[in-house]
Amino acid sequence: MRRLLSLLSLPIALIAAAAPSAAAAGDYYLSHHEPRSAKPKGSVLVLIHGGGWRGDLRSFADSLMYSYIDDLTRWGHRVYNVGYRSGGASLPDVRDAIDRVSRTHRKAPICLAGESAGAHLALVAAKRSKRIKCVVDIAGPPDLLDPGPRPNASRLTELAASAFGANRHARRGE
Repeated sequence: MRRLLSLLSLPIALIAAAAPSAAAAGDYYLSHHEPRSAKPKGSVLVLIHGGGWRGDLRSFADSLMYSYIDDLTRWGHRVYNVGYRSGGASLPDVRDAIDRVSRTHRKAPICLAGESAGAHLALVAAKRSKRIKCVVDIAGPPDLLDPGPRPNASRLTELAASAFGANRHARRGE
């Protein structure tokens, strides 16, 4: 058991080392990761984790997005990672994080990248912000009312309803 715990502590230590700057922004978590290359690129990437709009992960959001953070910083990008709160607080948290990053990097192009629910949040946030220059959607649902022929489409609809409540504008009888 001790050997297993010691093996598990190594990735946690690596993650902590990869996240030199993290700050609580209100009630959500926002970490900042500087590029590791000698010539950093001018762009800024904001990562948004998936998970059915279930947040409240705090610094564990860095663990979920570690491979992206590691690759992107190695390639010379500044990276911010958002650990949003659950449900209806998720979008305001992502939008606030984008505003904070925009104020810090006034002239840099900002790109959002998210997985699944994080991709959905990225798409919606990008629609509402002129500062966003690109969005990388990794298996995100663009339409919560009509997920189309996706695997587990009904589960997606259930997760969205659980996160955001029943939509009174939902299509009826379609």
